[in-house]
Amino acid sequence: MIPIVSIFNLFATFITFGMFLLLKGVYKKSGNENIKSFSYLYLFQSVFLFLIAVPGILVFDETLIAYAAAFSYLFLYFSLAYIVKIPIVFDQKIREYAFKTIIVLGVIFLFANILFIQPAERIDSENFFFYLVQENGLLRITVGLIPFLIGAVVFGSFFVEGNRAKSSGNTISTHKSFAIAFGFLILIISAGINFFLPPTPLSFVVASIVNIAGWLTIFKGITTS
Repeated sequence: MIPIVSIFNLFATFITFGMFLLLKGVYKKSGNENIKSFSYLYLFQSVFLFLIAVPGILVFDETLIAYAAAFSYLFLYFSLAYIVKIPIVFDQKIREYAFKTIIVLGVIFLFANILFIQPAERIDSENFFFYLVQENGLLRITVGLIPFLIGAVVFGSFFVEGNRAKSSGNTISTHKSFAIAFGFLILIISAGINFFLPPTPLSFVVASIVNIAGWLTIFKGITTS
């Protein structure tokens, strides 16, 4: 049987890590701190994706898979912490406070997930299989709500900046801002598919494809010149 969900997540891991390497090279040449923050966003996102890609490929023990999922959220929150460091999202007064708060929340949610840890459940569907992590209901909602809210704020911030750039006739900034904004909107849609649709190989694969499209769109916006 084929671990189809993990295969797509592994593919997404390679893509996001590759974009991290490209952005790292851009940062070394330009010294742009915003590029640095975006590069760390991609780095930690690639670790997050790798940890949810290991089931059925590298790890088969249901308890270890549950721990991998718990640690994956820590790196998800690390990636969120770096996106709020970009000036367009939050002003300087609250930027560092927001960064530290998100890191702390990531650590708290890690320990909370470990506290309620349960072995993952293997789901077989025709020629495919995947593992479903058994999460505490309230914790799942809380852990998932914060990335959704941050994603919405980032989308709104870059969308407003895109309209501002468009009004001033700055074509490059317009394209950059709108691409980043809609990239985050695509990520929100991907998260919604994972969160609200029944857990099937098709829903997870669709969510993974949409997720990849989101990261590619954001990367396009970052590197537009």
